[in-house]
Amino acid sequence: MDGRWAAWTTPCADINGRFAGMAAPTPLDLVLLCGTRAPVDGGYRLYTSNDGGLSYVDRGVVGDGHPVRLVGAADPNRIVISVNNPGSRTRLLTSQDGGKTWSPSFESSSGTTDFPGIGDAAFTSSTDGYVLQLQEDAAPMASGFAPHSRLLLTHDAGRTWTPAKFTRG
Repeated sequence: MDGRWAAWTTPCADINGRFAGMAAPTPLDLVLLCGTRAPVDGGYRLYTSNDGGLSYVDRGVVGDGHPVRLVGAADPNRIVISVNNPGSRTRLLTSQDGGKTWSPSFESSSGTTDFPGIGDAAFTSSTDGYVLQLQEDAAPMASGFAPHSRLLLTHDAGRTWTPAKFTRG
């Protein structure tokens, strides 16, 4: 915090869990995802910090027991996660209140499981962000992209996501 490196302890150890992802929308605001070892507990817990990780607020279980990935945070209140129900579609869920409530913000087309995985994802501003959605069983090429991936864009801090359209020029 004062320009020096320091040991950092996450709350994941407190729940006998593992570090599963972090977003830092500002230098002091952190959003942390911990995977628990006990599926009974829901599998993933979300934490927020507004003091650079010195203390955390437990925001509760996310993902309904399915695999979860922290996509990013536009700010400490606007958080996006992906939930992957194996054999089903990947869903993006967005919270506008720091993880207290979640709303669906994107789901793969009805009946398709072609894009179940999330590759790279980030917010580039307080409103704009992207998600690289990977095709099932698509191994990344040397370029880092899967051969059949899809780029999703948001311009409203994750409330809605739209597949990018590319034209050949």
